[in-house]
Amino acid sequence: MTLTVDGAPVAVGRGVADDRWLGIYSMATLPAARGRGAARRVVAALAQWAGARGATHAYLQVEEVSTVARGLYADLGFRPVYRYSYRRAPLSAARDLPAARDGGPAGTGVA
Repeated sequence: MTLTVDGAPVAVGRGVADDRWLGIYSMATLPAARGRGAARRVVAALAQWAGARGATHAYLQVEEVSTVARGLYADLGFRPVYRYSYRRAPLSAARDLPAARDGGPAGTGVA
């Protein structure tokens, strides 16, 4: 879902409807549009879209350092269930991974 204002995109979010669940991913709002309800409108549009497909519950992930986003999601009724973290390797380590084969992820050995 892309929210546009005056013809320009200002906020985006992805949704996956899976049975009774809406998974919300990749939320982003341009800095100039923050605090104006853009993200709230994206979540509402995703919920309406998924609700029309039978979803009755929603979940999302948000980085712990995103305090403003976490506040918005709390206002919308989301609550923390677990924590997660990203792990990053230096680019030089990623270059040492085996090449992907037949469309499988690099380094998994999937053929």
